[in-house]
Amino acid sequence: MSSAPPRWIVVDDGNPLIQYQDSWVVGNSSDSPDSYFGGPYNNTLHELSGSGSFAFNFTGSSVAVMGSFSNIGDSTVPSWNCSIDGVDLIPSDPPAINRSYWELCSLKNISTNAQSLLTVVGTGTNDSPFQFDSIRYVPGPSVILDDATVLVDANDAQIKYGRRWRSFNVGMETTGNGSMMTLDFIGVQITWVSALFSNLPKTAAQFWIDNGTVFPFQVGDGGESPYALYNLVSFKSPVLNPGSHRLHVQSRGNESSAPLGLDYLLIQNRTLPTITSSPIPSTPSPTQVLTPSPSPPIDNHGGLSKGSIAAIVILSFVGLALVMFILIWVKKRKLATASLPRFENVYQYTAAGQDV
Repeated sequence: MSSAPPRWIVVDDGNPLIQYQDSWVVGNSSDSPDSYFGGPYNNTLHELSGSGSFAFNFTGSSVAVMGSFSNIGDSTVPSWNCSIDGVDLIPSDPPAINRSYWELCSLKNISTNAQSLLTVVGTGTNDSPFQFDSIRYVPGPSVILDDATVLVDANDAQIKYGRRWRSFNVGMETTGNGSMMTLDFIGVQITWVSALFSNLPKTAAQFWIDNGTVFPFQVGDGGESPYALYNLVSFKSPVLNPGSHRLHVQSRGNESSAPLGLDYLLIQNRTLPTITSSPIPSTPSPTQVLTPSPSPPIDNHGGLSKGSIAAIVILSFVGLALVMFILIWVKKRKLATASLPRFENVYQYTAAGQDV
């Protein structure tokens, strides 16, 4: 039995932790080669029509650099070189056709005892630019996943599938009406990414988070494309409160419609605010939350004000009057009771204790 696939962190080309050198240009989904492999991750690219480089520090056991190719038929093919801590990696061959999500270089079995420095040098032309899309790496045990985007493969051991799900080319799929899958996750948003190998009519499905609103969605293209389709975003959940959640997905299709497929999920994490004990600054910081004090401020001059003295005197007189009123009322009550006639027992009892 094969082991479960690892979870990868996906780093977009726009991440500020990536350090670019030279004349990079920001591209977008319109620069994507075609629609069969999906647009670039987050619909952005960094492009070179000359030479340039970027560097990225990470702690992980595996890493891969992803790119796109928009004009593979041009006589000049983009070139690139990757290295880890100064050691060159073997670059992948370019694809035979225009496509996105192409692995430019990768390395496994990296030590996670310290950070590694990934450096990529690329060269392109105006007609055939070098296009960088994203970095993926398997984080080391010390890496904090706050604010990270985590890729969860369809064969992840934590996903629970109903009995009518089955394996297919790149993940899991079902055609069973009512078939369910669930996943417990920690994050603020989750995205379902699928692949399609069928030109059958569109099928209906629905998802919900925890016990929240049910959202319907459709999969398939209604038979418009005779080719397989990859990296299809079927749905992206609303933004959730940070914390633990449960995803529920249910198929509403059948054998006559396109299957509901899953290639991978993208989970967006979010940093939770941390509360620490510290001295109160003279000027509140932007993140500090101040609440009104329930008690009045303390007078530190060491004496009672004139208003306080007057209040004490008035309260003393009121208290004395109340005590005198109570004493007078009790005395009158006793006198009234004493003037009432006494009731004697009007019953006589025989020796047997019966009324006569």
